Amino acid sequence: MCLVLQLVGCGSDPDPGPVETEKAPPPEVTIVKGAPSDPVMPVEATTFGTKGYVVALDGLGSMPVVGTTVEASTVMGDELAAMEIWGEGPTLTGRVNAIVRRAGNVLVAADSGVFHTLDDKLVLSPASDTLSALDIQSMHVTSGVANEVIWIVAADALYELKSGKLLKWSIEGATPAAITALLATGDAVYIGFGAQLYILDTKAQKATIIDYDFGAINEIISGPGGVLHIATSQGLFERKAEGVYTQYTMADGEAVAEVDDIAFDAKQGTFIVTSTGISLATGDAAPVGMATLGEQKAPRLMAFDDIGNLWVGEDQTVYRLPLGSKIGFAEDVRPILEKHCMACHADPPTIQGENAPAVNFLDYDTATEYGASTVLRISTGQMPPAGKADPVPPAEFEIVKRWQEGGQAP
Repeated sequence: MCLVLQLVGCGSDPDPGPVETEKAPPPEVTIVKGAPSDPVMPVEATTFGTKGYVVALDGLGSMPVVGTTVEASTVMGDELAAMEIWGEGPTLTGRVNAIVRRAGNVLVAADSGVFHTLDDKLVLSPASDTLSALDIQSMHVTSGVANEVIWIVAADALYELKSGKLLKWSIEGATPAAITALLATGDAVYIGFGAQLYILDTKAQKATIIDYDFGAINEIISGPGGVLHIATSQGLFERKAEGVYTQYTMADGEAVAEVDDIAFDAKQGTFIVTSTGISLATGDAAPVGMATLGEQKAPRLMAFDDIGNLWVGEDQTVYRLPLGSKIGFAEDVRPILEKHCMACHADPPTIQGENAPAVNFLDYDTATEYGASTVLRISTGQMPPAGKADPVPPAEFEIVKRWQEGGQAP
């Protein structure tokens, strides 16, 4: 799948004016002390050397996309190699400033332009000139193919790219260059400004500051049921949908361990990387140890591919560890579609009076044909129809979404 990133005129949508901020009362935080347990079974990592220092990382399909201070690279055989750029224009990316996964490809913002992946190559985006002028620091994607929103943290402002239109956001009292983490979910955008957490309501155009010292916020990700995980210099924070916080110190005694990065696996939970190694957080249980790494030389980054690998980038090294989940149609996706789709789309339907078109979602070829529209309809609440069937649980939706984005494995 090739998704083209293109900008159109601003139209009638003006940039939002300065967004006012208000301070929320300090939240009640439950503190759970203790280091994760030691890994039960040793996991051997495969090590790759890089040209330059690792500054960005993400994965798609069977490959990682690694950004360094020199180039964008991926695994070719048994080593990392620079990614070839197709078409006219630059032949090398130069320093990579940001990498983000989207539905069907990966975006790469580098000194020589903004690119997207096409198989194991790079293609210059039609919007490269406009986006490169923003001096991109990081990028964040929410939603899917038809309703994609890309948030861009630039040196001067926070930008929202939606439906080909670029909007510039200005938040009272917050310097864009100080943004250290961002997560967009629907109308809510969670933003880490150093040790402060802001929640931007894009619909109301208001921002709320959570009055709590989280320590330096390094990353924010979402999981099933509206749960957020926040990686900070004071350990791992978990925020439930109702606004209840838990802090895991990730260290014994009164100490706290800095969490460099976190990554979500749709079948297992949230993986956490610190100076001592990799842990896994599932549900309400304390994180458990999964793998150890050598002495830390620099902050660590993490990303999953879609065939079961967790990639960790640090200094001039990338590690591959078989800790992730492989999502396939027969084992993972077919049972979800059978449970939530076939009551209406069977021929004949099992729900009396239902007149939905007959679609055999249990057939792999049919399911792949409808993959993008299925993800869109579930994400917008159109499927299953309200009142006719229970909604797809967030954890199951994440599996279908990851399967569709990652190449729809059999």
